[in-house]
Amino acid sequence: MPRMVCKPEELFTFESPSNSTCNEYAGECIKNAVGYMTNPDANSACEYCPYAMGDEYLVTLSWNFTHRWRNFGIMIGFLAFNIAFAMFIIKVYKVNKR
Repeated sequence: MPRMVCKPEELFTFESPSNSTCNEYAGECIKNAVGYMTNPDANSACEYCPYAMGDEYLVTLSWNFTHRWRNFGIMIGFLAFNIAFAMFIIKVYKVNKR
């Protein structure tokens, strides 16, 4: 599965102590985290992407890939209701009344 690539504005940037790389400074913590370091060998301006896979980002929105068909059904129901309601309103207010 391909890894998610963060945009520059989505990265968390932090400084490592002098004489240590980003991986030496945060490597142990990052190993247990969900995301990944974009520049583990840098000596300053360490960049961390908080998501490695797309599903990890969707969890922050309370979405789950296993509910995709349920969510699709809700979307189709919402669309059908709006079309039917719009047709009803047009019929009620646009009928030639004498």
